[in-house]
Amino acid sequence: MDNSETKVLLVDDNLAVRKVALLFLTNAGFSVEVADDADNALQVLSSQSFDVLITDMIMPGTMTGLDLILFVQEHYPNTQCGLISGLSDGQDRWNPGRCQGFKNAIKAVFQSRYC
Repeated sequence: MDNSETKVLLVDDNLAVRKVALLFLTNAGFSVEVADDADNALQVLSSQSFDVLITDMIMPGTMTGLDLILFVQEHYPNTQCGLISGLSDGQDRWNPGRCQGFKNAIKAVFQSRYC
Protein backbone atom coordinates (compact mmCIF):
# COMPACT_ATOMS: atom_id res chain seq x y z
CA MET A 1 0.00 0.00 0.00
CA ASP A 2 1.44 3.41 -0.87
CA ASN A 3 0.89 6.33 1.47
CA SER A 4 -1.96 7.79 -0.60
CA GLU A 5 -4.06 4.75 0.25
CA THR A 6 -3.59 5.32 3.99
CA LYS A 7 -6.33 7.45 5.55
CA VAL A 8 -5.26 9.29 8.70
CA LEU A 9 -7.47 11.11 11.19
CA LEU A 10 -5.42 13.74 13.01
CA VAL A 11 -6.92 15.12 16.24
CA ASP A 12 -5.38 18.07 18.09
CA ASP A 13 -6.88 21.15 19.67
CA ASN A 14 -3.80 23.27 18.90
CA LEU A 15 -4.20 24.85 15.46
CA ALA A 16 -0.44 25.29 14.92
CA VAL A 17 0.23 21.62 15.73
CA ARG A 18 -2.58 20.53 13.42
CA LYS A 19 -1.21 22.64 10.57
CA VAL A 20 2.37 21.36 10.94
CA ALA A 21 1.30 17.72 11.32
CA LEU A 22 -1.14 18.06 8.40
CA LEU A 23 1.61 19.53 6.22
CA PHE A 24 4.04 16.76 7.18
CA LEU A 25 1.53 13.97 6.59
CA THR A 26 0.15 15.31 3.31
CA ASN A 27 3.68 15.97 1.99
CA ALA A 28 4.42 12.33 2.81
CA GLY A 29 1.44 11.40 0.63
CA PHE A 30 -1.10 10.43 3.28
CA SER A 31 -4.79 11.25 2.94
CA VAL A 32 -5.58 13.26 6.09
CA GLU A 33 -8.70 14.57 7.80
CA VAL A 34 -8.47 16.73 10.90
CA ALA A 35 -10.57 17.32 14.00
CA ASP A 36 -9.99 19.78 16.82
CA ASP A 37 -11.16 17.54 19.66
CA ALA A 38 -12.35 14.02 20.41
CA ASP A 39 -16.03 14.92 20.10
CA ASN A 40 -15.51 16.22 16.56
CA ALA A 41 -13.32 13.20 15.77
CA LEU A 42 -16.22 10.91 16.70
CA GLN A 43 -18.45 12.76 14.23
CA VAL A 44 -15.85 12.30 11.48
CA LEU A 45 -15.40 8.62 12.39
CA SER A 46 -19.14 8.04 12.14
CA SER A 47 -19.10 8.93 8.45
CA GLN A 48 -15.68 7.68 7.26
CA SER A 49 -13.25 4.87 7.96
CA PHE A 50 -9.59 5.48 8.76
CA ASP A 51 -6.49 3.34 8.78
CA VAL A 52 -4.75 5.43 11.43
CA LEU A 53 -5.83 7.76 14.24
CA ILE A 54 -3.27 10.17 15.66
CA THR A 55 -4.56 12.11 18.64
CA ASP A 56 -3.32 14.60 21.18
CA MET A 57 -3.53 13.45 24.79
CA ILE A 58 -4.98 16.51 26.53
CA MET A 59 -7.82 18.33 24.77
CA PRO A 60 -10.96 20.21 25.75
CA GLY A 61 -14.24 18.37 25.51
CA THR A 62 -15.71 15.24 27.01
CA MET A 63 -12.84 12.87 26.17
CA THR A 64 -9.06 12.82 26.41
CA GLY A 65 -6.95 11.41 23.62
CA LEU A 66 -6.58 8.17 25.55
CA ASP A 67 -10.37 7.93 25.94
CA LEU A 68 -10.68 8.43 22.19
CA ILE A 69 -8.13 5.70 21.46
CA LEU A 70 -9.87 3.24 23.75
CA PHE A 71 -13.22 4.02 22.08
CA VAL A 72 -11.71 3.59 18.60
CA GLN A 73 -10.05 0.31 19.53
CA GLU A 74 -13.40 -1.03 20.73
CA HIS A 75 -15.58 0.25 17.88
CA TYR A 76 -13.12 0.46 14.96
CA PRO A 77 -10.64 -2.38 15.64
CA ASN A 78 -8.96 -2.10 12.23
CA THR A 79 -7.85 1.48 12.94
CA GLN A 80 -4.32 1.76 14.30
CA CYS A 81 -3.94 4.40 17.01
CA GLY A 82 -1.15 6.74 18.07
CA LEU A 83 -1.03 9.17 20.97
CA ILE A 84 0.95 12.42 20.90
CA SER A 85 1.37 15.23 23.39
CA GLY A 86 3.39 18.36 23.81
CA LEU A 87 2.35 18.87 27.41
CA SER A 88 1.48 16.79 30.40
CA ASP A 89 -0.26 17.96 33.52
CA GLY A 90 -0.26 14.47 35.02
CA GLN A 91 -3.85 13.97 33.88
CA ASP A 92 -4.77 10.49 32.69
CA ARG A 93 -1.34 8.93 32.99
CA TRP A 94 -1.46 6.18 30.46
CA ASN A 95 -0.03 2.73 30.16
CA PRO A 96 1.10 1.73 26.65
CA GLY A 97 -0.18 -1.77 27.37
CA ARG A 98 -3.72 -0.34 27.31
CA CYS A 99 -3.20 0.87 23.74
CA GLN A 100 -2.71 -2.21 21.57
CA GLY A 101 -0.96 -1.47 18.31
CA PHE A 102 0.59 1.80 19.53
CA LYS A 103 4.03 1.05 18.09
CA ASN A 104 2.49 -0.21 14.84
CA ALA A 105 0.46 2.98 14.47
CA ILE A 106 3.54 5.15 14.79
CA LYS A 107 5.35 3.01 12.21
CA ALA A 108 2.36 3.07 9.86
CA VAL A 109 2.22 6.85 9.89
CA PHE A 110 5.86 7.84 10.00
CA GLN A 111 7.59 5.21 7.85
CA SER A 112 7.96 7.09 4.62
CA ARG A 113 10.73 8.43 2.45
CA TYR A 114 10.62 11.66 4.50
CA CYS A 115 11.60 9.98 7.78
